[in-house]
Amino acid sequence: MAARGRKPIPFPQKDLRGNPGKRSPKDSVIQPKAGSLIPPKWLDEAARAEWRRQIKELRRLGLATTFDRVALACYCQTYSRMVQAEEELREAGSLTFDTPNGAVQQRPEVGIINTCQKLLQSWGAEFGFTPSSRSRLAYPQGRHEDEFEAFMKTKSSSRRD
Repeated sequence: MAARGRKPIPFPQKDLRGNPGKRSPKDSVIQPKAGSLIPPKWLDEAARAEWRRQIKELRRLGLATTFDRVALACYCQTYSRMVQAEEELREAGSLTFDTPNGAVQQRPEVGIINTCQKLLQSWGAEFGFTPSSRSRLAYPQGRHEDEFEAFMKTKSSSRRD
C-alpha cells in the first residue's frame, strides 16, 4: 500500500522556503551531514560535467548530503543519455524513418529523449531543479531564529526593564 498524503519536504528545503509553518525539525528525522560528494566512477564524461555544475549550487544551498549521491548520479546519467540521444537524432536528420514494409515509424531516440525528460523532471524536482519546485524556495537572508530563541530574547529584555 502506498503512503498517503503529500510527500514530506526535507527540512533543509523547508528552511530555504522560509519554513512557512514555523515548525521545528522533528528530532526523529535523520539529518545527514553535508559531505564532499564525489561522483561515482560509472558516470560518463557528460554526466560528470553535469554533476560538477549541479553540485556547486546544491552545496551552496546546503542541500547536498552523502545520502543524495545516488539520486544525483541518476539525474546526471539520465541527462547524459538524453544529450546522447539528441545528438544521434540530430545526425539522423529526421524524427521518423521508413520501415522495410513501407510504414513510417518514430525513431527510437525520440522515445529515449521523452523518457529521459520525464525522469529529469522527476529527479530534478527532488533537488529543486524545476522552476515550480525552485519557486517554493526562499533564499535565507541570514540565520533563521527559531520561536524559542525569539521567546527567550523577549523574556530577557523584559526582565531588564
